[in-house]
Amino acid sequence: MKAGYHMGWLTNNVQIFKSYGDKCYEKIIETETPQAERVASTIKKMISVGDLIKNKQINYSIHSDDLEFEKKFWGNCVNTFAEEEKQYIYGRCMNLKELRNGWRVAWFDVENKSILDIGGGPSSMLLKCKNLKKGKVCDPINYPEWTKQRYKIHNIDVEYVHGEKINEKGWDEVWIYNCLQHVENVEKVINNAKRSASVLRIFEWLDLPPHEGHPQMLTKAYLDNIIGMSGSNVVKLQEHGCFGTAYCGVFKFNKS
Repeated sequence: MKAGYHMGWLTNNVQIFKSYGDKCYEKIIETETPQAERVASTIKKMISVGDLIKNKQINYSIHSDDLEFEKKFWGNCVNTFAEEEKQYIYGRCMNLKELRNGWRVAWFDVENKSILDIGGGPSSMLLKCKNLKKGKVCDPINYPEWTKQRYKIHNIDVEYVHGEKINEKGWDEVWIYNCLQHVENVEKVINNAKRSASVLRIFEWLDLPPHEGHPQMLTKAYLDNIIGMSGSNVVKLQEHGCFGTAYCGVFKFNKS
């Protein structure tokens, strides 16, 4: 794994990493082997770089590379089944009202709400909603034109914008799902979401180390701290393409 892919998480979590890194350094150095010394040296360098980034003494961004990775992942957006199958699991975890077609969930009933989807990509969960008053997808990747036309048919606007730069207000709900691992600044995105609507629904994978296209590692403590409210759940999933530990919840903000 390239060292660079740790930097997004390191920037936002430098104090946590420093504490963890110092403990690792102490344990590793006790072994007194050349390999242990090299590992300990790397940890110290990462702590130092994290401090510099946090204090804005140096600039570091690989986000354009991460976005290019994501764009290639989606390709021409013709076959998105693998991701869309997971969305029905996300919806259940986000406590959405399910509408069934026989034995399976076919739609989510959003009961005439206006909904902003941050990072919805080319196949937002909003496309699976009935009784959607108005929808909007904000995403930093410019997907094929036909995906925008499909959104338009379903009364969903699309804006090509980074989550850190969203400036929205007046929505009934804002949704974030399988998104925050990909962003440059998690705190900015969540704070923008909180200003956009009175209700936040969220689903995010936890405890996955940074890797290509995914510069952030999310933890429950980190997300709880930024959202600033109780009510989150942690679920372990093994179904329909969803494998791992996830953070989910419905948070209601007082806008008065």
